[in-house]
Amino acid sequence: AQLADVIFLVQCTRRIRLQEFENIKNFLISVVNSTQIGDNLIRIGVIIYSGTPNQFTLNQYNNKRHVIEAIHTLKSPTGNYNTAKALGYSLNYFSEENGGRQKRGIPQMLFIITDGDARDRNSLPARADEFVAKHINVYGIGVSAAKESDLEIITQNKNKIFRVNNYAGLQALQKNVSSVLCSVTKPADMVFLIDGSESIKEEPWRTMIGFLLNVVDQLRISPDLFRIGIAQFSSSYRKEFYLNEYNDAAGVKAAIGRITQIKEGTNIGEALHNVTEFFQESKGSRRQSGVPQNLVLITDGVSSDNVNEAADYLRRQRIPVYVIGIGDVSLPQLNYIAG
Repeated sequence: AQLADVIFLVQCTRRIRLQEFENIKNFLISVVNSTQIGDNLIRIGVIIYSGTPNQFTLNQYNNKRHVIEAIHTLKSPTGNYNTAKALGYSLNYFSEENGGRQKRGIPQMLFIITDGDARDRNSLPARADEFVAKHINVYGIGVSAAKESDLEIITQNKNKIFRVNNYAGLQALQKNVSSVLCSVTKPADMVFLIDGSESIKEEPWRTMIGFLLNVVDQLRISPDLFRIGIAQFSSSYRKEFYLNEYNDAAGVKAAIGRITQIKEGTNIGEALHNVTEFFQESKGSRRQSGVPQNLVLITDGVSSDNVNEAADYLRRQRIPVYVIGIGDVSLPQLNYIAG
C-alpha cells in the first residue's frame, strides 16, 4: 500500500489557453489513475492559484472517481506572478482540518507547477524554510520559462525539479511523479537481529549502535509506515523491542540507546529461530496486510550451532534475510542464511 498526503499547486503566471489547461488536468488525472487513492492510502488535493483560487482539500474526496470528477470541474487560472504567496497559501491545506495526516507520520508532499518568474522572489527562501520546518517535501515542475533558480530555492534540491518545454509535455512526467510517490510512501516492517557476543569489543559495538541510529534517521517511523524491532543474540537470545512498541523515531532511538551488550557466545541458528516471533500480528507485524517483512542480521562471527533449519524456515515464510557480516565470518554460512 502507498501512504502520503499530496497536494498539486498550479501557479500560472499568465492566462493560459483552454488546451493548455486541459493538458494540466489530463496530467493530474493520469497521476491519479496510477496511484492508490483512499482515506487510508494516498490523499490528493489540488490548488489552482489565481486571482480567485479554486481547489479541493486532502479529505474532500476519497476515491479515484471523485478526485477525477473534481479535477474536471477546476477553473482555468487567470495568471499570478506571486509564487511565494502561492506557496504560503498552500501551507494551510496540509493542516489536520484539511485532511493532513502529518501527526501520524504520513509523508507530506507538494508538487508546484509553474511557468514563469516569481515577482516575489525575495520571499521564496523564507517560504521554502517553512516547508522544511513542517517536513513537507516540495517538488518543482517547471514549464516553459519557469526560472531554474526559483525552483532550486523552492525545492532546495536540484533532483526534485522536473522540466518540460510546454504544458503538452506534462504527460511525459506522469511516470516520474508516480515513481516519486511510490518510492517514498511504501510501508515496511524491519527487524534487526544484532550480535552481542563477547568477540565484539566496545568500539565495534558503539559503531553498530550508531549504524542503527543512522538507519532510523533515514526512515519515516510511524504505525502506518516504517516499524522497527530489534533483538540481540549471543549464546542466548533477548528481545529488545517489538515492532509495535514505539511509534516514532524518538522512541525507537531512545530504546536503541538503552540496549546493553549480552557478551557471550554466538548461536545464530537459535537466534534466527527465536526472532520469528517478531513476524506475528501480536508483535506488530503487518504481514497479513501485505506489508513487506525484512530481517537484517548483523554478526561478526561463526555460529556455534546449525543455521540451516532456521534459515530454511524463514525462506518458506517468505521473509527476506539481509546479512551484514563484520570481520572474521563464515561466508558460506552467511550466504546460506541470506539465500
